[in-house]
Amino acid sequence: MKKLISIVLLLTMLATLCACSAEKTNEILIGCYMPLTGSNAGSGICEVRGIEMALAEINAAGGIDGKQLKLVTYDSAGTTEGATKAATRLIEQDGVKVIAGSFLSSSVLAVSALTERAKVLHVGTGTGATWTNIGLNYTYRATANGNLPVATMVEQLVDCGMKSIALISVASEYGQSGHDAVVAACAANNIEVKADVIYQSAETDYTGVISNALSANADTLVVYGLGTELALITKQLRQNGYEDLIFTIEGGANSEMFSVAGDASNNVVFSAAYVVPATAEEGATAQIQDVLKRYVKDFGEMPYSDCFYRGYDQGRLIVEALKNCENVEDGESIMKAFKALSGIELLGGTFDFTNGTGDGLTSANKWMIMDGKIQVYDKAALLK
Repeated sequence: MKKLISIVLLLTMLATLCACSAEKTNEILIGCYMPLTGSNAGSGICEVRGIEMALAEINAAGGIDGKQLKLVTYDSAGTTEGATKAATRLIEQDGVKVIAGSFLSSSVLAVSALTERAKVLHVGTGTGATWTNIGLNYTYRATANGNLPVATMVEQLVDCGMKSIALISVASEYGQSGHDAVVAACAANNIEVKADVIYQSAETDYTGVISNALSANADTLVVYGLGTELALITKQLRQNGYEDLIFTIEGGANSEMFSVAGDASNNVVFSAAYVVPATAEEGATAQIQDVLKRYVKDFGEMPYSDCFYRGYDQGRLIVEALKNCENVEDGESIMKAFKALSGIELLGGTFDFTNGTGDGLTSANKWMIMDGKIQVYDKAALLK
């Protein structure tokens, strides 16, 4: 009897193992590390939702070779240590061959050391310029390089007749790369940087920073920052009597500009790959309107930040690489397929990775905030 029971237990175990194995072979795991707690959690959640929406589209159409795509996500808590720990778990325990990385460039750069060694495709959405064009083979960007919005923003400065600026930038990898790009682009366009002021992202009172910037008596201000900090600086600038234009990049598209800065955000001019409009119907293109309507249907609200767009494009690009690669279980095969992607029309524009830089976009869009909403940049309306 005991022998029979043992045989039954053994057969049950084998059946379970076979079932698990069959389940595993019917799935393609895609790893993801993202800040889901902490000050960047809202944007992290939006990005994960965007990735999942992109994967759901292919799963609804039958998946890839009959296999469903499954996103395995771990919280990075917005730190490089958290991102590294999450990526290590994804590679060593979950065995993923592709990872959707964070919108925090410092985390992408930290994780790239792991993914390069493991030959795992790593697609991030941070805009800091330094982690592309440095010879990484497995790390790519699914949004606009921060230098693109900077170049476009400087075009706006020139268009508005600005000859000098006071530059305020955050003390971080993101801020440093952006700062350097702004200084270089201004020099190339004969715009003088009359003040160069650095702030810490942990600050909430920017009185000293603002005082130093305004004392330069420059034609205008450029603020290179993100989220709540950018909104607070904007609000406090207005409270200190500054009523003129403020130039920035993608941070101008974040919801904090309205929830924190309020009316102070009017006359903020910026360049970014994406913006989140007040309603889905106000999306800049039919494709954007469609995905926003689906987002509202699924989550009952508009996206918190433009990271939703980044995540959607990120997921779609990963899907295209998996569809085109020779072996979905081989990181090198997936990487080669990703590197060959070109002519992919998505929310951020037309992606082409064949130049080998790691960047797939070559342009950004121009925007402004007027009458309490984001609008397409219009110099005549802005300067009237």
